[in-house]
Amino acid sequence: MADPSGAHPATRESVVWDPAALGGLFGDDAGTIAAVVATFLSSMQVSLAEVDQALHEGRSADLGAIAHRIKGAARMSGAMAFAQAAEVVERSVAGAT
Repeated sequence: MADPSGAHPATRESVVWDPAALGGLFGDDAGTIAAVVATFLSSMQVSLAEVDQALHEGRSADLGAIAHRIKGAARMSGAMAFAQAAEVVERSVAGAT
C-alpha cells in the first residue's frame, strides 16, 4: 500500500545511520561499536577540514580522493546518507576533470 503522504520509503542509502553495519562486523559488542563510532567521528572532523582546504585551494583531484575515503569510512560505519553525499562529491569531481 502506498504511503498517503507521498513520502518515499527509506532506502539503505537514505538512512542517516544504520547500526546494522557495525553490528554485522562487531555483533552486540557495544564497547567496540562505541569506540569505532568515536574514531569515525574524529576522523571525519579531520577529513572535512581537508575537504574545506582542498575546495579553497582548488585541488579537485585531492577533493575526489578525500571524498572517496570518506565514502568508504562512512559506509563501513553505517553513516549511509553521509556516504551517499561523499559519493556525489566524488562523482562530481570526476565529471569535472
